Amino acid sequence: MAEIDRPQPFEAHKLRYEPQPELMKHILEWSKSLPQSPGGILDLAAGYGIEVQELLRLGINCTAQDDSEAMIQHALVKVIRGTAEDLSQHPDNFFSGALLKDTWVFLSPLQRQQMFSGLNQTLVSGGSLFIQSQKQTKFYLEYSLNHNEKMSLSAGSYQDFLTIAAMVRRFTEPDLLLYQSTPNETELLAKEFGFSFQLLSEYNINHPLAKESRWCDDPPEPGFIAVLTKKD
Repeated sequence: MAEIDRPQPFEAHKLRYEPQPELMKHILEWSKSLPQSPGGILDLAAGYGIEVQELLRLGINCTAQDDSEAMIQHALVKVIRGTAEDLSQHPDNFFSGALLKDTWVFLSPLQRQQMFSGLNQTLVSGGSLFIQSQKQTKFYLEYSLNHNEKMSLSAGSYQDFLTIAAMVRRFTEPDLLLYQSTPNETELLAKEFGFSFQLLSEYNINHPLAKESRWCDDPPEPGFIAVLTKKD
């Protein structure tokens, strides 16, 4: 796996972990349409498990996983160790739904492909992936000079982005990598892996979904919510 495809240490980013009531309404509505399964819902990047805690409180079968040791240690619920793109620890045809919040934009094209391959194995027929993500029209990289001066670079294509990242890594490690994240790009990838695509919401910076985002952006970032369903 190339360096650019390795999981990013989210502990280094500025986050706020508070309930997201507007997002939770969409998640609960989605959960009502899921087929029966032994495992219920898998939160692929659960963080501290705020959404999983609420789902369990409502009697919805749910499993939390995350790759951050710090978040796992301080989670509100039991969280198993795992990355969003590696689902090999889970049984085949086990979950009815997978939940991915605030994470899609941080997954490289290779990680996304690996995730879809895993979802094809672990989701039951008619199961679906719920994605909530900020919109990112370009590939973006941020790095620091002398530990205090922030610099950024962007690219319109993934190949150009790889070139930029390799150049930056000659003298420092990037602080942040953001990958293209749009409804159109997500739909194309979903169809490539046999998933249908339904755009539930595409929102601007004034929408409650943007304002309650856990990423402390000022101003907030626009984003989208979509459901990607595994076909029979």
